[in-house]
Amino acid sequence: MDIQGTVLHFRGKTISPFNTTQHEYANLLKCAPFIMGCTFRGAILDYLIRLMCKQELMNRLWALKDPLEIAEFHRECSEVCALKLFFSKKPLVWFSFAKLEETEYQAVTRIGVMRDTRSVAEGSLFNIETIAPGAKFTSEIFLFGPAQELDGLLIEAIKQVGLLRGVGRCRSIGFGRYEILDQWSEDFNGRVIKEISGFHLKNGQLKMTFKTPFVIGDIAESVSLHSSRLSQHLVKQIRDVSTTIQAREIQSIEVERVDAQIRPEFISRFSYERGMRESRLVAWPGSSFVLHIKGDQAKEQLSLAAILGIGLWNDWGFGRFDLS
Repeated sequence: MDIQGTVLHFRGKTISPFNTTQHEYANLLKCAPFIMGCTFRGAILDYLIRLMCKQELMNRLWALKDPLEIAEFHRECSEVCALKLFFSKKPLVWFSFAKLEETEYQAVTRIGVMRDTRSVAEGSLFNIETIAPGAKFTSEIFLFGPAQELDGLLIEAIKQVGLLRGVGRCRSIGFGRYEILDQWSEDFNGRVIKEISGFHLKNGQLKMTFKTPFVIGDIAESVSLHSSRLSQHLVKQIRDVSTTIQAREIQSIEVERVDAQIRPEFISRFSYERGMRESRLVAWPGSSFVLHIKGDQAKEQLSLAAILGIGLWNDWGFGRFDLS
């Protein structure tokens, strides 16, 4: 295996409260202990688009809502622009979640203001649950092929977003600011080799334990979680990652059955492309699948899938898991 790729690692620290609370979802009644990869991606793209796109192009861009139209707009733009690499048909830039270390929760009291009159609304005091400043985190971005030339641009954008704009909710009042403490890079192939050497099949069994939410809404709509079709679905998801990254058809691994232990939750993300919220049913971190595998030919596929994730939004950090 020889994949042309680079892993950008960065470690940071929050310098203002961070909030992602959506009270209608049980799992986010307290601020989630991570920053979603799509949150980083959206904030970085918003910064880069405002920095690099001409005003005339931006006016046309903001009028679009469909994410496919927006991606096509960037790909077909006549300007020579690095942003095209974020919207290629084959994903070249993959984001990860940032796990917040030693989180401490705090509540911030706010006053609601009516937009039409700009006056205080009746009964307008409310609390926002946040993660306190000082929480450290690590995250990574994977760059493949021509996107490897974006490393310097991305590092600078990550720093500027943290200091000037922030991530998450309530950015307009200073929430979500952070500073980068350190950054480094490594070859993607070396990362895969380390992953492969870190696990072994035990009596043909392998456990996938999710560390970021795995979108299962598409499974729940069409596949019984207690049928053999779940095995087929997971095998396809694992194979698709290898096919996408290696740009060649990959033979599926053979799985006799899958034992599932799922913690279902709903998660909500704001789509910068569509200007609206999207919600999905997910298997929450800690959910697991035990695969009963035939043969010993699955290590490379499983290692790539563990690193890059499976399922919807995996190039934004969803569906990442540990192998044991």
